Amino acid sequence: MVLIADILEAEETYKDSILEDKQRELLSAKLGLWSRIPSEIKASWEKKILCFLDLFPFVETSDDFPSEDIKLLVAAEAALLVTKRSFEDYRFLRSIYVWENQIPRQPQAHGMASMREVHLSWKYLEKTIGHGDDGKNLVLHEFAHVIDFSDDGKAQSIPVPKTSKDFKFWENLIAEMHTRIVNAHSAGIEFPVRSYAGLQCDKGLTPEIFSCGTSAFFELGESLQKECPDFYDALSKFYRMNPAAWPKSNLR
Repeated sequence: MVLIADILEAEETYKDSILEDKQRELLSAKLGLWSRIPSEIKASWEKKILCFLDLFPFVETSDDFPSEDIKLLVAAEAALLVTKRSFEDYRFLRSIYVWENQIPRQPQAHGMASMREVHLSWKYLEKTIGHGDDGKNLVLHEFAHVIDFSDDGKAQSIPVPKTSKDFKFWENLIAEMHTRIVNAHSAGIEFPVRSYAGLQCDKGLTPEIFSCGTSAFFELGESLQKECPDFYDALSKFYRMNPAAWPKSNLR
């Protein structure tokens, strides 16, 4: 668990820091979202990236793997979710595993997340991290799960605790989104949130709507705003950003 004191110390340490030129060059070359982020957000984002690398450990899954470049790419997208929020969203996160090929014992999974761990397949991520406009961002998806877990230990797509005044709003919104996603994809209608979000249910809970919705929010913001304005507005207030107004990605 990351203590609030550790978060405050890291933020103080990096408050005047920026990425090195070679780090920016890597992110610009490899990260599909990089070119879309407005300059007024990038300054805060860079500090969050540096803090993230300091606060959250990457586990070595094989000799000298993951590389520092891979850590930077993952940290950049994970930090984007909390650029306008607090690292307290990740306070229970202990370890990040980036596997060179398959995730052990889960060969079909590209990524997995719990409150304390994130697992990512670099074999898949390497092919897709340059896509900034398909709504299937693996890192955003898995770290959104971490946020979903952090308030109550459950993945039910409600990113606020039951004691929050917004809990009922999110509960109703997610139920409505579940119906819309299922209906749209059953009818073969193009929809910004992928069908996986509606098909995955666990004991009546829908754990994938917030995570898939987060990927759609950052990468298909204009489409999500048009098709699901209430959901878009809720995510916009939560992440305190407006990706629908960002320029289109030019990297793929």
